[in-house]
Amino acid sequence: MNLEKLEKIISLEEKEGYSEHLEIEPGKLLYCKVEEQDDFINFIDKNWVNLELTYRTFEREFLKGIVAILEKENRTIDEENNPAQEVIKEIEIKYPEKEFSVYDEIMGIFVESKGLFEDFTIYDVEKNRDELEKEIKMMIKSKEESEDPLQNQAIPQYVIETKVKARESEIALELADKKNKNFIDLLHIEHFNGVKAIRQPLKVSIGRKISNNNIQRIAKAGGNKRYRSQTLMEEYIEYESYERDEQLKNLWKLIVKDNLNDLEKIIINSINWLGEAIQEVKFATSILKAIIFLEAIIKKENERSIKEKIAQRTAVIIGNKDKNININNIYKDMRRLYEKRSEINHTGEIQVKDIDKIKLINYAKEVLIQLTTNAEYQGILNQDDLVDKLETQTKANKFTK
Repeated sequence: MNLEKLEKIISLEEKEGYSEHLEIEPGKLLYCKVEEQDDFINFIDKNWVNLELTYRTFEREFLKGIVAILEKENRTIDEENNPAQEVIKEIEIKYPEKEFSVYDEIMGIFVESKGLFEDFTIYDVEKNRDELEKEIKMMIKSKEESEDPLQNQAIPQYVIETKVKARESEIALELADKKNKNFIDLLHIEHFNGVKAIRQPLKVSIGRKISNNNIQRIAKAGGNKRYRSQTLMEEYIEYESYERDEQLKNLWKLIVKDNLNDLEKIIINSINWLGEAIQEVKFATSILKAIIFLEAIIKKENERSIKEKIAQRTAVIIGNKDKNININNIYKDMRRLYEKRSEINHTGEIQVKDIDKIKLINYAKEVLIQLTTNAEYQGILNQDDLVDKLETQTKANKFTK
C-alpha cells in the first residue's frame, strides 16, 4: 500500500467529512468513508495525547488510520508486515526529523550571562551578542540597525533558545511552545516555598503581545530560518533569579527526553496541573488542580474509593523518602484535603485556608520528586505497574482515621 494506491482507492466523494476536525486546509489529507468516521475519530483521539499530531506527524497518523480501515479484514499486529508501515516510512523519508533551535524573548528571569537547562538555554543578549548575531541577528537589531526603527521597541534583554526535533519549522514552533510551558511550570514547582506563593508574585513571560520586525521568534535548522509573529506566554511566578533545585534534576532531563515510556508521558503531561495549582490565586481552584495532578498519576481509570486510595498512595510515596516520616499523618491530611476537593466540586467555592494550599502542593511536589528520583520507582514503565506497586506498599502499612 502506498500513497498513490490510496488516492485511487478513495473516491472524490469519500474525501470529505473531516475538514471540520482539522486545523489545516481541506484537501490536504485523504479522508475515509462517512460511515467509518466514528471508528476513525476514536483512533485519532486515542493517539492524540501521546503524539505530536500536527501537520506532517498528524498526516502520518491519519494515513496510518486510513490504511488500518481499508485493510481491516487482513491487517495484522505484526509491525513488520503492517501495511501502515509503508506509508509511515514514505513520509519519514520525505520529511526526516531535524534538530531545530527556536528563539524567543524571555522576561522575568535573571541569568548572569548564560543559563543552561538541558534543551533550554537563556542568554543575556548583550553579554552573548557575538554568538547570537550569527544565529538571530534580525531578532536583536538595534533601532539604528533596523530598516524601520519606528516598529522596533527595544532589543530583548534575555533570549531563550529551545531545542526540539521536528520534521518542519511549523512543528518546531509548536513543540517549542509546549516545551516552554513545561519549562515555566517546572520553575514554579522548583521554587514553591509556601507562604511566598500567596503573595503577589513576579511575572515570567516568553514572547511579546505586540509583534514587530525586531521581536519575532525564529526556528532555525540546517541553515534555514523560519520567522513567525509570536504569541505571548505569561505566567506569574514567585522569584527573581534562578537556582537549580538538585532534587528535581531528573525531571529536567525527563521533559527533554525523546523516547518516553508510558509512565513518563503521564508525568510530563501532568506537571502543567501542578504548575497551575501553584500560580492559582484562588485557593479553592488551586486545591482542585493539585488533586487533578495526583489523580492523573497515581490512580487508574474507573477506580473506586478514590479519596482513600489517593490519601494512602500519597502517604506511602512520601514515606519512601524517609522511614521516620509519620505517613499516617500525611494520610489523614490527604483525606481531609480530598474532602475539601469534593466540597468544592459539589457546592462551588468554599472557604479554603492558605495553609491547605501550601500543604497539598508540598505533598504533590514531593510525590513528583519521589517518583522521578527514588530507586523504589525507577524501572516502572506504566501507570498500571506503578499503581500495583503502591497497592502492595499500602497493604504493608496500617492507616488509622
